[in-house]
Amino acid sequence: MSQQAAKGNAWANKNQLRGITKAQEDDDGVAIKEFAEKDKWTIVPKSAAFQAEIIKVMEPVWIKWADDRGPEAVKTLAAVRKAVGHDK
Repeated sequence: MSQQAAKGNAWANKNQLRGITKAQEDDDGVAIKEFAEKDKWTIVPKSAAFQAEIIKVMEPVWIKWADDRGPEAVKTLAAVRKAVGHDK
C-alpha cells in the first residue's frame, strides 16, 4: 500500500470512528432520557473527579484481564489506553 493510500485509510478510519462516537452519544442521550423518565433513575452528570476514580479503580481489573489473555491483549490494552489518554 502506498503511503498516500495509508494516509487516506487512516483519515477514513479516524472519521468513521468520529461517526460511531457521535452515534453512541446520540444513543446514550436517548437511553439516559428513557432511564430517567421511564425507570425513574437518577442520572448524575459525569465529572473529571469521578472519571479519575473510575479509571483508578478499573486499571488493575483491565491489567489482569489483559495479562490473563496474553501478550496480544496486553499490547492492545496499551494501545487503547494510549488512544483514550489513560496511559502513564
